[in-house]
Amino acid sequence: MNQTQLYHFSNSRKLSYSLSGEGELLVLLHGYLESSDIFDDLLPELTRHFQILTVDFPGHGHSELPPEGYTFIDFAKELHSLLEEIGHTGQLTLAGHSMGGYNALAFAGLFPKRVKRLALLHASADKASESHLNLRRREMGLIEKGRLELIIRNSLHNNFAPCNLNRFPELHDRLREMASRVSPEAAVRAIRAIMGRPSYLEFLNTASFPVLIIAGEEDKILAAAKQWNEAHHIRNATFVGLENCGHVGFIEEKSLFLEKFLKFSVEKPENSRIDGQNR
Repeated sequence: MNQTQLYHFSNSRKLSYSLSGEGELLVLLHGYLESSDIFDDLLPELTRHFQILTVDFPGHGHSELPPEGYTFIDFAKELHSLLEEIGHTGQLTLAGHSMGGYNALAFAGLFPKRVKRLALLHASADKASESHLNLRRREMGLIEKGRLELIIRNSLHNNFAPCNLNRFPELHDRLREMASRVSPEAAVRAIRAIMGRPSYLEFLNTASFPVLIIAGEEDKILAAAKQWNEAHHIRNATFVGLENCGHVGFIEEKSLFLEKFLKFSVEKPENSRIDGQNR
């Protein structure tokens, strides 16, 4: 596990981050109701190839609550400030899971010359659909009624493919512990940021850096078919579909995920843009 450090902004708010390994920088950004701890099992392998920076989104992990109206653009600017603080001014690889993917997209949109590669792990490059917005509105309503625990319980269940629900009992406890650190106020502010994200499809289609899109074939939160369609609208994208995986494929099929991710980020890319399951 990384040693957590705190970055202090001028307004005294603290952003929690960790650095490990040596080499080219890889920034890992976690999802909603998670923390950087979700990547712990990947670090032994990834630190053989990269220096790893993980950051807790405000209101998650050990980072403090963000202000009202906080957006992923705000986070991208804070991440940029943190990178300058640790002395990193070159290009980097960004990988974001779910909400972390939206943060990675915001950073790439603001600072495209800093991005060498972008990986979206179970994350859409498009804006939220109306049906998704309605789901999020209902979720905020439940939180306002004191039902955050119900949302956490449903989230834990929906993260996994049905065949994996009983495979990771210790991970369920870890995910619940991560989610328990998120206050109702932090959850609502994160949801509002998720709802307000723009589409980055047009931007990615003209971007100079390659994009990896990883989907779970049994993802209940973000359909693999949607990510497949987005990959076909991005000129420089590679799609990987992970069988028997839900919304946390990098955990459910860790070895396969690492193989595909390192092939994209370390080895020379091949001509094929599509990997995994055919559609």
